[in-house]
Amino acid sequence: MGEVAPRITIRDGELKMEAPLERNVAPVVPAEDWWMLLTLGIAMVIVGVISIIVPLATAVAVNGLIGIVLLLAGIFQIVHAVRRPETAGRFVLGLIVAAFYLIAGLILLAHPILGVAAFTLFLATFFIVAGVFKFIGAFEMHGQTGWGWALVGGILSFILGVLIFAHWPSSAVWAIGLLVGIDLLYMGWAMITMSLALHTVHAGTRGRLAGQH
Repeated sequence: MGEVAPRITIRDGELKMEAPLERNVAPVVPAEDWWMLLTLGIAMVIVGVISIIVPLATAVAVNGLIGIVLLLAGIFQIVHAVRRPETAGRFVLGLIVAAFYLIAGLILLAHPILGVAAFTLFLATFFIVAGVFKFIGAFEMHGQTGWGWALVGGILSFILGVLIFAHWPSSAVWAIGLLVGIDLLYMGWAMITMSLALHTVHAGTRGRLAGQH
């Protein structure tokens, strides 16, 4: 049984996260810090717009980040293999895995355009496969609330994957940056909306306190 997402509410002047089956409520963002959430949301929107305008630069940046992560993973794997050589076979296997991480990371950093093209191809395959599974899942929940949206989501994922694949490798120029930009815009706008709600709560709280004095 999958985990149920927590519910975010505003209570007692604070943004709080509440588990559906629990009464414990943990404060996430105090109302007086609404401006921090607003600033972060605006920054994410700006970066999202830039990502959409210059998608290739965003894709190269993402490629570089993945390359650095792979290098760090390779170094960690070497350290782990040296410190805990349980058997000769596992030691050699650990070094092989580390070499794979290091080589992949170096290739991505040394040839960013090649890395972006390969990652775009992987992204297209992912959307096609995810679309098929969403489509099948939607029919399995036919008649239940939201099955139509699940069906539409599956169709859109499949179409997006096919479009990216059909225009590959030229789609590498725009696909990654566009998707990252859209995601940042969505998260940024959500943060801005929550910050404005917190600001309203904070202003109301200050007004009540001023009235008491």
